[in-house]
Amino acid sequence: SRIDEILHIKPQDFDWERNNLTLRVTKMKAAKGERIGKPRTFVISSQFARRMRKYISDNKIGDDELLFKMSSQSVYQLLRRKLQELEFKDWYNFSLHNIRKTHGNYLKSMGIDSGEICYRLGHDMNTFIKHYGSANVFDRKDKQGMVRILGDLYGTK
Repeated sequence: SRIDEILHIKPQDFDWERNNLTLRVTKMKAAKGERIGKPRTFVISSQFARRMRKYISDNKIGDDELLFKMSSQSVYQLLRRKLQELEFKDWYNFSLHNIRKTHGNYLKSMGIDSGEICYRLGHDMNTFIKHYGSANVFDRKDKQGMVRILGDLYGTK
């Protein structure tokens, strides 16, 4: 999801029983005549759900409070700082957007329906085809790593 969508998530946006997340603040598509973005609800892995519940509990975040009280610029700076601290190779090449694209490509390579990926990322099919068309570059070892990252999302585990 886009950083501005993530920064507007509240605990009440999670459906813990179904492992769903609803993004209520989404990108507006003016070209399609939208005045406000349309909310999207999609599945999350049980591993991610557990981590989020713990984060909410540990930080005593109320149901109607924002999970992350920071600006998008702060998030970008935090990502870069953490990648440097971890001595991540080529840390300067990473951005939140390319992590988002990687997620889309992982899902595509795992055989998830393109329509589902488009909905999850808030894209139309043309955008998906243009930007997420290189998923066949992954080998078996890469796909095993993807399963570890994605957990049980869409039954990938």
